Amino acid sequence: MKRGLKLTTVAIAMFIGLTMSSNAQLDAGSFGIGASFVSGSPVASGFYALSDNMELGVGLGYISESYDMDVEGFNAPDPGSQIYFNAMFKYFLSKGRDVSPFIGGLLDYSTVADIGDDNPKTTLGLGAMFGGQAQIAKNLHIYGFVSLGYKKESEDEQKVTHTYTTISLIGSGIGAIFYF
Repeated sequence: MKRGLKLTTVAIAMFIGLTMSSNAQLDAGSFGIGASFVSGSPVASGFYALSDNMELGVGLGYISESYDMDVEGFNAPDPGSQIYFNAMFKYFLSKGRDVSPFIGGLLDYSTVADIGDDNPKTTLGLGAMFGGQAQIAKNLHIYGFVSLGYKKESEDEQKVTHTYTTISLIGSGIGAIFYF
């Protein structure tokens, strides 16, 4: 259900971008700050334009989870926190159109730790992404993407490590960037 909601959100963001004008290009050396939701995590990001059609970005996110439920027979999960880090590279296929489509790479890492649990779960993903970015004001851009690739999850339980490796949709995201 969550994956379908993420894909729907990305599709809506891309559709909105298709209806807007994006006639300006970023100059090499432009720097931007932004906020996004990547793979369900709120992320603060920084972007740097290497050239007119290449951009690097890094992001850091944090989620605190707690549960307050009085439902008989329901065992609520332990409260905990998640720290998320990503690095991305975007290569714009064309710029100055309504939507500037891009391809790129995404590396993401997250760790989840329940309070009182000495066995955190870690996830490492590496993938290829495709998306679009549109300018909606002079210095404000929105973007959306989906990423396919390799994901490895590890969890230590009672001194035994469980590792799961998949090739799948590892991420999707939408966000906004303010360039200066």
